[in-house]
Amino acid sequence: MRLLDVHSYKVKEFTGRDRPPYAILSHTWDKEEVTLRDIENDRADKLLGFRKIVGCCKQANEDGFDYVWIDTCCIDKASSAELSEAINSMFAWYGDAEICYAYLSDVHASSSDFNKQLRELAHSNWFNRGWTLQELIAPTVVVFFAHNWSVIGSRSSLIVTITQTTGIHRDLFGGASLEVSQTPDHNRLSQYSVAQKMSWASKRKTTRVEDEAYCLLGIFGVNLPLLYGEGKRAFVRLQEEIMKRSSDHSIFTWNHGYEGISGFLADSPKGCRGCRDIVEVIHCPDLPPHGVTNKGIQITLPVLDPATEFTLDDDDDDDFQPGAIRIVVSTPKPHLAVLNCAKSHSRDSLLGLALELHGERQGGDIDSQNQPFLRYGPLRSVRAREVDAKAETKTMFLLPNPEMVGLGVELWKKSTEWPLILVRQRQPPDQHCRFKFTDTWPGGLEWITHESGMLSSRTGRTGKLVRGADASRSIFLLFEEENQTSPSAFCLIIESDYSRLFTNLQDHVPESERMLWVYRNRDSLHDQTGLKNVRLEYW
Repeated sequence: MRLLDVHSYKVKEFTGRDRPPYAILSHTWDKEEVTLRDIENDRADKLLGFRKIVGCCKQANEDGFDYVWIDTCCIDKASSAELSEAINSMFAWYGDAEICYAYLSDVHASSSDFNKQLRELAHSNWFNRGWTLQELIAPTVVVFFAHNWSVIGSRSSLIVTITQTTGIHRDLFGGASLEVSQTPDHNRLSQYSVAQKMSWASKRKTTRVEDEAYCLLGIFGVNLPLLYGEGKRAFVRLQEEIMKRSSDHSIFTWNHGYEGISGFLADSPKGCRGCRDIVEVIHCPDLPPHGVTNKGIQITLPVLDPATEFTLDDDDDDDFQPGAIRIVVSTPKPHLAVLNCAKSHSRDSLLGLALELHGERQGGDIDSQNQPFLRYGPLRSVRAREVDAKAETKTMFLLPNPEMVGLGVELWKKSTEWPLILVRQRQPPDQHCRFKFTDTWPGGLEWITHESGMLSSRTGRTGKLVRGADASRSIFLLFEEENQTSPSAFCLIIESDYSRLFTNLQDHVPESERMLWVYRNRDSLHDQTGLKNVRLEYW
C-alpha cells in the first residue's frame, strides 16, 4: 500500500504491520487530478488538483498524521494487477484509516449560514457517485469539508441530513468500525438484506459501467477480477458471487419495470430503487442452497399453483407517491414462487415471483420439476399462512437476463378473465393529483369512484375491447394536467393480450410486435409517438 508523506509530498510503500497510522481522502474527481507519475516526476504542483492534495495534507498534519492515502496518486493505474488489488482492498483501506476526510468541492456556503450549507451538502455531487458510498460507510470517523477546507461537520453530527440524502438507516453508522470479512456475518452490514444494500447504490453513478459493480465489492465482502470492457456483465458477476456466499432471496426482488424487460438478475443497481424496505425473512429455513448452473439459477422454493385458489396480498400502498397516478391491471393469477423475504413493515406477507415456464405452449406443464422458468410481471405478496397451507416445494431453473422475458402471453391465451382496471389517485380523495382522468376509449365503460379516490372498471362489460375498426382488444385512458394554461396530457394503453401497461404506440406497429417495439424504442418514445408529454409506465 502506498501512502503520501504530508510533509514532503513523496509517496512511500508499506506492507503489512509496517504501515503507519494514516488519514484517507474521499472526494469526486475533477480536472487535472494528480497521478502517481506526476508525483514521481515532480510536476504535481503544476496541476489544478494539487491544491486538493495540499489541503488534505495540511489537515492531516494538523490532526497529527504523517501520511495520507489519496486514490489519485497512491495507485499505479498503469498496472492492471495493482489496480485490481487496490479496488478489491479499498473498503478495507478506508476501514483501517484513522479518519476519513470527505472533501465536497461543490459546497461553497459559509458556516455562518449553516442551513444553506446543509442544503448544498445534501445536493453535493459527492452523494451521487458510486465510489463514495463505501467511503461513507467503511471508515470509523468521517469529517466533511467544504471547498475551502472549512469543516462542515462529522458523519455523526450530520447524520439526519446524511440518512435523508442516502436512504441508509442511521443505525448502520453507530458504534465501532465495520469489520471487513469475506463472510460478512459478523459486521453491521450483515443486518441489511442484499436488496437494501443495492438500493443504497441505486441512484449513484459511475464513469465506467463496470464500476457499478466494482464499487460495491467491499460492501458485499466479495472479490472479483476486474474486466473492463465487459459492460453490464460485471454487475451480473457481482450477483453471482454474492449468491455463492449468501442465501438471501432479496437479490431477486429488484424492480423489473425500471426499464421494462427483465430477468432474475438485475443488470444495474438502478433496478433496486424501491428495495429499501425489503428484508430477509426466514419463513422456510430448510431450503437447499441456490446457485448458478449452465441451465440458469437452480433454486428450490415454495410454489403456489393458481389451481389452489390462493389469495394475493397486494394492497400495500407503501411505495405510492403523493401526486402520482398508479394503474393496476389484473392478470390471470400466476404461479408464484415464494421467497424468504418481505417488506419490513409487513413481515407476515412474503414476496413472490410470478413465473412462466420457458417455451410454454398450450398444454405446457408448469408443475414439472427442474424446468427453466421466466419471470414476468412485478413482485407479488402473499400471506405466510397461504404459503403454509397451499404451496408445494419445487426445484426449478431461473433463466438470468434473457432478451425477452415473460410477457405472459400464453397465460392470457389460456384465460377467459378480462382485465380489471384500477386507477389509484392521490389520497386522501379531497386532495387532487397533478393529472385528472378525463376520457376513455372505447366509451361505455362503467367507472366506479371509491371512497379512497380509486377508479375502477371491469372491461368484460363491453364483451370485447376495440380500437377503431380493428379488434386489438385495447383500451385508451386519457389523463390531462390540471390548472395549467397549456395543459399537458398522456395517454395510456392497456393491452389485454399482455399483462403489461405501456403508453401510446403508433398505429403502424403490429400488435404482435408492440412489446418489443416499446423495449427497443424506450429511450425515444417522446419522438416516436409525436406527443410532447409522453410517460412510459410499466405494471
